Amino acid sequence: MKFRITVFLVALVLLPAFVRADDVPSSIPLTRDPHRLLAFGRADDAIGLLQQRISMNSRDAQAWNLLSRAFLTEEQWDKAVGAGEKAVEFAPDAAEYHLWLGRAYGERADHSNFIAAIRAAKRARSELERATSLQPNNVESQSDLAEFVLQAPGFLGGGLDKAERLQVTIAGLDPPSGHYWQARILEKKDRLDQAEREFHAAIDLEAHKAQYWMALAEFFHRHHRYDDMESALQQAVATGNRSDGVLMEAAALLLQANRKLETALKWLREYLNAPAPIESEPRFQAHYMLGTILEKQGNRNSAAAEYRSALQLASAFNPAQEALKRLGQ
Repeated sequence: MKFRITVFLVALVLLPAFVRADDVPSSIPLTRDPHRLLAFGRADDAIGLLQQRISMNSRDAQAWNLLSRAFLTEEQWDKAVGAGEKAVEFAPDAAEYHLWLGRAYGERADHSNFIAAIRAAKRARSELERATSLQPNNVESQSDLAEFVLQAPGFLGGGLDKAERLQVTIAGLDPPSGHYWQARILEKKDRLDQAEREFHAAIDLEAHKAQYWMALAEFFHRHHRYDDMESALQQAVATGNRSDGVLMEAAALLLQANRKLETALKWLREYLNAPAPIESEPRFQAHYMLGTILEKQGNRNSAAAEYRSALQLASAFNPAQEALKRLGQ
């Protein structure tokens, strides 16, 4: 049973919502700016800096929110929830903080046993609804709530009828996003040809087309149309004015499909050298994915080196720790 409110989803459809390295003032040194540290995937440094800020002012809501987001990147779901709760405690009317807390609860739900998942999913819905009530014209929070109601069962507040109402609201705020959500709803109804047309309608309307080429590639992946998936990924990567994060998203999809792994390696290395990394695609996870591919190819020493590079940036990132144990290193 899945209730997941994926950070990846919002990265896919609403990239501007996440901090990019070139979106924050460069006048502040990297080591003193938690936003830029998150964008560069330096989770340990960001967490240390934010904990220092909190030790000086325990009611610093922004620091608690950023700390929650840092824990999310490291997949420390309980710590992300705890820090997010502090953020909304000290800034109860900040829609952004309720949105991030909803995401943290969504991830906790997706990684818990059945009973705990139900409790966390209910809290996720509550926080997302609070975010939308505080800022009803925010496409990002409306989209996260739409994802929840589309995926959750009825007894947790999900349902196609609710998703359809949210789609109407989103379409009025941002037409490309409206087409995206119409596509998702049609896909849920198994009307796949119509869904594909709606994905293309989003691509046609959106100035930043890469995000919707990625959405279409995800659609093809879900329906095992791998050649079409690869074509859509190439379109996403080749699109002008795209986020550098698209490189990592595209590589991740190839890895999931176990196809064109050399291309995935190329895109991951390009991302690691890119000037504008993005918070939702932390560099330590790029190193981890590189290690995963290299391990699949039998290159154990190079894989271990990539896992260690991931842990140098995010020492609590459990997947990299487990990978090194598996390799006996």
